[in-house]
Amino acid sequence: MIKVKINKLEIKTIIGVFASERIKKQKIIMDIEFNYPAQNVAEKDDINLAVDYNNLTQTIIRETEKTSFKLLETLANFVLELVFTDPKVLEAKVSITKPKIIKQAQGVTVTSRKTRMANV
Repeated sequence: MIKVKINKLEIKTIIGVFASERIKKQKIIMDIEFNYPAQNVAEKDDINLAVDYNNLTQTIIRETEKTSFKLLETLANFVLELVFTDPKVLEAKVSITKPKIIKQAQGVTVTSRKTRMANV
């Protein structure tokens, strides 16, 4: 199994419940992790067998920037669904931080996980 982690991906999107938060895009920071089977990838050194994390990252940026969200939880699940569009992904975790939304804190982070259910 291979674990890929996309670290500190900064994206701007409309996020928040209050009207003042929905006027302009705000910065959010994502950490995205996913696991997929690695044996063929490692043995054959073939990009076609791997998860294309560059393409996945560009999709996440594009889709997140053009969509608006009220809750970090909704955004986290939205990103998980994008990660799972690649059938090779078996598990994923997304952590999203919205900086400076609480005066005394650096930010608030929401983490969501998903596992692909095996066909029975």
